[in-house]
Amino acid sequence: MSWYFKALVNYYNFKGRASRREFWTFFLTNAIIFAAFLSLGKILHIHTMIFYAHLLLLAIACPLIAVSFRRLHDIDKSSILALIFFIPVIGKIFFFIMMCMQGTPGANRYGMNTHADTAENTNYGYTC
Repeated sequence: MSWYFKALVNYYNFKGRASRREFWTFFLTNAIIFAAFLSLGKILHIHTMIFYAHLLLLAIACPLIAVSFRRLHDIDKSSILALIFFIPVIGKIFFFIMMCMQGTPGANRYGMNTHADTAENTNYGYTC
């Protein structure tokens, strides 16, 4: 859950890199919460729940864009490629594929590899 809060706290940070774990934890957690609110609202006919679901979408829009930009930076792509999402079908598929790609090892033009799950940056508790 710390990956979720890391993406949420960095809602204003459009620079740097974000790991796959950070992006997918944030995206899937919000998708589950949205689906739960929307489903409960439709099943129980509570329009307030549907309103809260859409309010959640507004609340996470900026953090989701920021973590998507950082995820694109991790695979050494420009943030402008996020616009490909707006191409009806193929754009969403291509965006999904890019979000699943492994990040570039080591440093790239957007910064150092900050992933905690890579062997290069993990010392497994040992100090040199």
